[in-house]
Amino acid sequence: MLLTDKCACSTLIAGSFILGALLSAVLVWQLLPSEWNLPFWTTLKASVDAEKYGHPVEHYAEQVVLLMTFAAMVGGAICSAAIAFSTKLLRKPAHP
Repeated sequence: MLLTDKCACSTLIAGSFILGALLSAVLVWQLLPSEWNLPFWTTLKASVDAEKYGHPVEHYAEQVVLLMTFAAMVGGAICSAAIAFSTKLLRKPAHP
């Protein structure tokens, strides 16, 4: 069985963290108000360039990037913890 291998479980947990982080960041991006019309890469650039984009845009872009980062960390941690817990349960031997 695949889940009996410790290396396979570690890979599964790491992969679930990455998947959870990506899905959480995408969810936050999709939940942005419709008034925010800058593309993702421009938002990243605007978060550090107040001179080009103006202070209000830079401030909001910083908040968006921080929220996406926080959501990615939380989502990744929740997904990897759930997978770690479930693989631990699946690896327990059945009691007769």
